[in-house]
Amino acid sequence: LKSSRIQLSLGFAVLEYSWLRSLLSVLEYIWLRNLLSILEYSWLRSLLSVLEYSWLRSLLSILEYSWLRSLLSVLEYSWLRNLLSILEYSWLRNLLSILEYSWLRSLLSVLEYIWLRSLLSVLEYTWLRSLLSVLEYSWSRSLLSVLEYSWLRNLLSILEYSWLRSLLSVLEYSWLRSLLSVLEY
Repeated sequence: LKSSRIQLSLGFAVLEYSWLRSLLSVLEYIWLRNLLSILEYSWLRSLLSVLEYSWLRSLLSILEYSWLRSLLSVLEYSWLRNLLSILEYSWLRNLLSILEYSWLRSLLSVLEYIWLRSLLSVLEYTWLRSLLSVLEYSWSRSLLSVLEYSWLRNLLSILEYSWLRSLLSVLEYSWLRSLLSVLEY
Protein backbone atom coordinates (compact mmCIF):
# COMPACT_ATOMS: atom_id res chain seq x y z
CA LEU A 1 0.00 0.00 0.00
CA LYS A 2 2.86 2.36 0.82
CA SER A 3 4.68 1.65 -2.45
CA SER A 4 1.47 2.08 -4.47
CA ARG A 5 0.83 5.36 -2.64
CA ILE A 6 4.34 6.58 -3.48
CA GLN A 7 3.98 5.55 -7.13
CA LEU A 8 0.58 7.25 -7.32
CA SER A 9 1.91 10.47 -5.76
CA LEU A 10 4.92 10.48 -8.09
CA GLY A 11 2.70 9.94 -11.12
CA PHE A 12 0.38 12.76 -10.14
CA ALA A 13 3.33 15.01 -9.30
CA VAL A 14 4.93 14.42 -12.69
CA LEU A 15 1.66 14.99 -14.55
CA GLU A 16 0.68 18.11 -12.65
CA TYR A 17 4.20 19.43 -12.71
CA SER A 18 4.52 19.00 -16.51
CA TRP A 19 1.04 20.41 -17.11
CA LEU A 20 1.58 23.44 -14.90
CA ARG A 21 5.04 23.99 -16.29
CA SER A 22 3.65 24.00 -19.80
CA LEU A 23 0.91 26.43 -18.79
CA LEU A 24 3.35 28.65 -16.94
CA SER A 25 5.79 28.53 -19.80
CA VAL A 26 3.08 29.71 -22.19
CA LEU A 27 1.99 32.47 -19.81
CA GLU A 28 5.57 33.29 -19.04
CA TYR A 29 6.37 33.53 -22.71
CA ILE A 30 3.46 35.87 -23.44
CA TRP A 31 3.58 38.00 -20.33
CA LEU A 32 7.27 38.01 -19.56
CA ARG A 33 8.59 38.45 -23.07
CA ASN A 34 8.77 42.20 -22.70
CA LEU A 35 9.97 41.92 -19.11
CA LEU A 36 12.72 39.46 -20.04
CA SER A 37 14.07 41.88 -22.53
CA ILE A 38 14.58 44.45 -19.74
CA LEU A 39 15.72 42.13 -16.98
CA GLU A 40 18.43 39.63 -17.17
CA TYR A 41 17.14 36.37 -18.56
CA SER A 42 19.19 34.02 -16.40
CA TRP A 43 18.47 35.78 -13.10
CA LEU A 44 14.72 35.95 -13.69
CA ARG A 45 14.57 32.38 -14.88
CA SER A 46 16.38 31.14 -11.78
CA LEU A 47 14.10 33.14 -9.53
CA LEU A 48 10.99 31.92 -11.30
CA SER A 49 12.15 28.33 -11.24
CA VAL A 50 12.74 28.53 -7.49
CA LEU A 51 9.39 30.20 -6.83
CA GLU A 52 7.57 27.91 -9.23
CA TYR A 53 9.11 24.80 -7.73
CA SER A 54 8.36 25.72 -4.11
CA TRP A 55 4.84 26.96 -4.89
CA LEU A 56 3.96 23.98 -7.04
CA ARG A 57 5.52 21.58 -4.58
CA SER A 58 3.45 23.02 -1.73
CA LEU A 59 0.29 22.95 -3.80
CA LEU A 60 0.88 19.40 -4.97
CA SER A 61 1.69 18.20 -1.48
CA ILE A 62 -1.52 19.76 -0.13
CA LEU A 63 -3.65 18.38 -2.95
CA GLU A 64 -1.99 14.99 -2.85
CA TYR A 65 -2.30 14.78 0.94
CA SER A 66 -5.99 15.73 1.00
CA TRP A 67 -6.85 13.52 -1.96
CA LEU A 68 -4.92 10.52 -0.66
CA ARG A 69 -6.28 11.06 2.83
CA SER A 70 -9.85 11.09 1.51
CA LEU A 71 -9.22 8.02 -0.62
CA LEU A 72 -7.58 6.15 2.22
CA SER A 73 -10.32 7.10 4.66
CA VAL A 74 -12.98 5.88 2.22
CA LEU A 75 -11.12 2.65 1.48
CA GLU A 76 -10.27 2.09 5.12
CA TYR A 77 -13.85 2.80 6.19
CA SER A 78 -15.34 0.45 3.61
CA TRP A 79 -12.76 -2.24 4.37
CA LEU A 80 -13.22 -1.93 8.11
CA ARG A 81 -16.98 -1.83 7.72
CA ASN A 82 -16.95 -4.99 5.65
CA LEU A 83 -14.59 -6.68 8.07
CA LEU A 84 -16.66 -5.65 11.06
CA SER A 85 -19.87 -6.76 9.38
CA ILE A 86 -18.32 -10.15 8.59
CA LEU A 87 -16.92 -10.54 12.09
CA GLU A 88 -20.12 -9.31 13.69
CA TYR A 89 -22.21 -11.62 11.52
CA SER A 90 -20.06 -14.64 12.29
CA TRP A 91 -19.91 -13.78 15.98
CA LEU A 92 -23.66 -13.22 16.20
CA ARG A 93 -24.31 -16.37 14.22
CA ASN A 94 -22.12 -18.41 16.54
CA LEU A 95 -23.70 -16.81 19.58
CA LEU A 96 -27.20 -17.43 18.28
CA SER A 97 -26.38 -21.00 17.39
CA ILE A 98 -24.96 -21.59 20.87
CA LEU A 99 -27.93 -19.94 22.55
CA GLU A 100 -30.41 -21.73 20.31
CA TYR A 101 -28.67 -25.07 20.94
CA SER A 102 -28.61 -24.58 24.70
CA TRP A 103 -32.21 -23.37 24.72
CA LEU A 104 -33.41 -26.28 22.62
CA ARG A 105 -31.38 -28.71 24.69
CA SER A 106 -32.90 -27.34 27.89
CA LEU A 107 -36.37 -27.46 26.39
CA LEU A 108 -35.89 -31.00 25.17
CA SER A 109 -34.52 -32.09 28.53
CA VAL A 110 -37.51 -30.51 30.30
CA LEU A 111 -39.96 -32.10 27.87
CA GLU A 112 -38.19 -35.43 28.10
CA TYR A 113 -38.23 -35.20 31.90
CA ILE A 114 -41.95 -34.37 31.93
CA TRP A 115 -42.69 -37.13 29.45
CA LEU A 116 -40.65 -39.70 31.36
CA ARG A 117 -42.16 -38.62 34.63
CA SER A 118 -45.66 -38.95 33.21
CA LEU A 119 -44.82 -42.30 31.70
CA LEU A 120 -43.30 -43.55 34.93
CA SER A 121 -46.25 -42.31 36.93
CA VAL A 122 -48.66 -44.05 34.56
CA LEU A 123 -46.62 -47.24 34.60
CA GLU A 124 -46.21 -47.09 38.34
CA TYR A 125 -49.92 -46.46 38.78
CA THR A 126 -50.91 -49.35 36.54
CA TRP A 127 -48.29 -51.62 38.10
CA LEU A 128 -49.38 -50.74 41.62
CA ARG A 129 -53.00 -51.09 40.69
CA SER A 130 -52.38 -54.50 39.19
CA LEU A 131 -50.35 -55.54 42.19
CA LEU A 132 -52.98 -54.31 44.58
CA SER A 133 -55.72 -56.03 42.64
CA VAL A 134 -53.75 -59.28 42.69
CA LEU A 135 -52.97 -58.95 46.36
CA GLU A 136 -56.52 -57.97 47.15
CA TYR A 137 -57.85 -60.89 45.16
CA SER A 138 -55.52 -63.37 46.79
CA TRP A 139 -56.17 -61.91 50.23
CA SER A 140 -59.94 -61.98 49.68
CA ARG A 141 -59.73 -65.50 48.36
CA SER A 142 -57.69 -66.64 51.33
CA LEU A 143 -60.04 -64.93 53.72
CA LEU A 144 -63.04 -66.44 52.04
CA SER A 145 -61.50 -69.87 52.04
CA VAL A 146 -60.68 -69.56 55.72
CA LEU A 147 -64.12 -68.27 56.56
CA GLU A 148 -65.78 -70.84 54.38
CA TYR A 149 -63.72 -73.61 55.89
CA SER A 150 -64.45 -72.58 59.45
CA TRP A 151 -68.13 -72.05 58.71
CA LEU A 152 -68.44 -75.41 57.01
CA ARG A 153 -66.52 -77.09 59.76
CA ASN A 154 -68.79 -75.60 62.37
CA LEU A 155 -71.83 -76.52 60.40
CA LEU A 156 -70.62 -80.05 59.89
CA SER A 157 -69.74 -80.45 63.49
CA ILE A 158 -73.17 -79.19 64.50
CA LEU A 159 -74.90 -81.43 62.05
CA GLU A 160 -72.75 -84.36 62.90
CA TYR A 161 -73.30 -83.84 66.59
CA SER A 162 -77.06 -83.59 66.24
CA TRP A 163 -77.20 -86.55 63.90
CA LEU A 164 -75.09 -88.71 66.13
CA ARG A 165 -77.07 -87.66 69.13
CA SER A 166 -80.31 -88.55 67.41
CA LEU A 167 -78.90 -91.83 66.25
CA LEU A 168 -77.60 -92.65 69.69
CA SER A 169 -80.85 -91.72 71.29
CA VAL A 170 -82.77 -93.87 68.85
CA LEU A 171 -80.40 -96.77 69.27
CA GLU A 172 -80.30 -96.35 72.96
CA TYR A 173 -84.07 -96.18 73.17
CA SER A 174 -84.55 -99.27 71.03
CA TRP A 175 -81.81 -101.15 72.84
CA LEU A 176 -83.19 -100.28 76.24
CA ARG A 177 -86.70 -101.15 75.18
CA SER A 178 -85.56 -104.50 73.89
CA LEU A 179 -83.63 -105.15 77.02
CA LEU A 180 -86.56 -104.20 79.17
CA SER A 181 -88.89 -106.38 77.21
CA VAL A 182 -86.51 -109.28 77.52
CA LEU A 183 -86.12 -108.74 81.20
CA GLU A 184 -89.80 -108.33 81.65
CA TYR A 185 -90.47 -111.40 79.76
